[in-house]
Amino acid sequence: MLLDGRCIYELRSLEASGQALTDADSVSGEVTLFEQRDSDPSKSMHYLLIGPTLQSHVLSASFRDAQNPSVVLADLALEAPTQGTLAEGELSDRSGTNLNGYFELITAGRGILVVETDLSSTPSITIPLTVTQRQNWTRPYCS
Repeated sequence: MLLDGRCIYELRSLEASGQALTDADSVSGEVTLFEQRDSDPSKSMHYLLIGPTLQSHVLSASFRDAQNPSVVLADLALEAPTQGTLAEGELSDRSGTNLNGYFELITAGRGILVVETDLSSTPSITIPLTVTQRQNWTRPYCS
């Protein structure tokens, strides 16, 4: 397997989700993170934020560290208000986003999603992320 090139890389991934309650509804978030290390390493993070009652009130969404919540680690692209989705997309180191340390941050329980709104009752909503599935470094084709 090593000679045919299939056993030269390692993969790890995680899924995390969370929810926050507002006066009118709840807001939920999900993150899936994939990392590959080899001669051409890559990292990517897919995110989804849902909050039906907040659709037309969201100003921004971001990923942050709970120990330093004033610093935005990554801005999350907002969606056009349809079917409750506030933000959905993918960040990648190949498209210029530095995802170094995100895996460790989320597994340590420090990853949060923050939604800023134009509502005076809830100007900022914090969604703490909890790991629901985690796969440490594996070599999928080395058995």
